[in-house]
Amino acid sequence: MSRATQELPEAEAQKLLELRASGTSALPQLRARVAALREAGWSLAAVGTPLGANRSTTRMWQMSAKPEDVAATVKAQPPTPAPVRATHMRVIRLYPDVPAAERQELVRLAESARKIRGWTEANAKERKDAAEFEKRIRTYNTRGVPLKKIAEHIGVTHRAVAARLERADEKVAS
Repeated sequence: MSRATQELPEAEAQKLLELRASGTSALPQLRARVAALREAGWSLAAVGTPLGANRSTTRMWQMSAKPEDVAATVKAQPPTPAPVRATHMRVIRLYPDVPAAERQELVRLAESARKIRGWTEANAKERKDAAEFEKRIRTYNTRGVPLKKIAEHIGVTHRAVAARLERADEKVAS
């Protein structure tokens, strides 16, 4: 994905082309003008495009300009300031979370559900807690709470929570 590049005003582009066409005698002025435009906020691509130069060549001209030449160029004809770019706004996605009041109960259900073994009775408290735990996980996940957030609250990996839901789905399907 490419960024939108700036475009130099026609007068600035024409001035650069004239300096380039003047030959080696005008090279210090060309370098100074490039440096002045860079100091005014223009991008390397914007300055180099009218001259048919790539960014590295433009950077070389900028870096090789003498400070006194740049000062004289700016004094003689100040460069057009670059347009102010809109600042980039970083988008932070906010995910819903398990309600704070229900986190302790979720932890209690998770600890109870961990105690289930193959010989645990079907009507045991741990099995009921496990069913309630899986129901709550699914409810929170349906509301948009990531499994990773749920896992953080109960102290396990997100993969462990996903595996529990997968096993619960397999039991229902069979």
